[in-house]
Amino acid sequence: MSDDVGGAARLADPAANCMGVLRLVLAMLVVLSHAYPFGSFGPDAMLGFSRQQVDWGSFAVHGFFVLSGFLVAQSWDRSRSTKQFVVNRVLRIMPGYWLCLLITVVALAPVLWALLDKPGRYWQADPSHITYLTKNWLLAQKQRDIGSLTAGLGVPHYFNPSLWTLASEFACYMGILVLGLAGAVRRCSWWLVGVFCLFYANSIFDPTHSRWFMKIYSTPMSVRLPIYFVAGSVWWSWQDYMPCTKATWMVALGLGTIATGLGYYHEAMPLILPALSFPLAASFHSPAFFLKHDYSYGVYLYGTPVERLLLAVGLGVSSPWILASLAAVLVMPFAMLSWHFCEKPSLRLKHIFGR
Repeated sequence: MSDDVGGAARLADPAANCMGVLRLVLAMLVVLSHAYPFGSFGPDAMLGFSRQQVDWGSFAVHGFFVLSGFLVAQSWDRSRSTKQFVVNRVLRIMPGYWLCLLITVVALAPVLWALLDKPGRYWQADPSHITYLTKNWLLAQKQRDIGSLTAGLGVPHYFNPSLWTLASEFACYMGILVLGLAGAVRRCSWWLVGVFCLFYANSIFDPTHSRWFMKIYSTPMSVRLPIYFVAGSVWWSWQDYMPCTKATWMVALGLGTIATGLGYYHEAMPLILPALSFPLAASFHSPAFFLKHDYSYGVYLYGTPVERLLLAVGLGVSSPWILASLAAVLVMPFAMLSWHFCEKPSLRLKHIFGR
């Protein structure tokens, strides 16, 4: 990368950064993290290193939210209207999610039911596959299982734990909408800095998450997610003044490793993770293939069900790395199906519905 192209310019041009690749790597980290509890392998290495603060999956989700905060703020800035912004956000997250729910109830869940030799008939299970669709279609996970499908398995009574973050993600989209209408989502916005400080203070000074904002969150774990999302939006807002060099992300990586190892992940990473993510993204090009195809969402949606199916047939039971590696390969057809036949065609509709 030539030195005459600044970090802000590289982050604004998908061809000049590797955000797409980073998102795919983070999705794979979620698959790896879930392999540990699903296969009853104990806690992953990150949980021990961080002194029980965070596992690889949570770290990956935090990274997702940092990148999303940047991209969604950028989307607001580039949208011609409020309607276009909302349509773009809905088309990006909902069709792929709805397809995942449908494939779950008509294929993945009944196959797992048969492999586990569950008593009774899948189609007559209570709670049913129908209510799994009707209760969950608006992202909130109001029904987590179908019948007793995952009872006795690793992470029981929750068929696809990855899905819980999507409601928080969409809530953050709407937060950007509100802030944008208030004029706060713009370059060099001190309002965004103030919002970040508010969420950060809530996290640091109210670690039980029982008072300030608990009513607007779906789970206690989701309290921290807006911090990372807004951190990404702050970086977008002030990107012209942010260092975006290889030295920046290397220093951030070192500081983040030290802080995490000392037990200060939650205090340090909302500040450090953006300084790791965006300079790293700006330091490398995405291969041309990843500019055309984004499989990260599909990997995130289907990684967990694929791992459950692998364990049901006795594959990957000896090691979380073997399980995650097999799942990383076998999830790709699902991710490709999601992208080519649902996500990508849906995104083309934004030019029609977003007018």
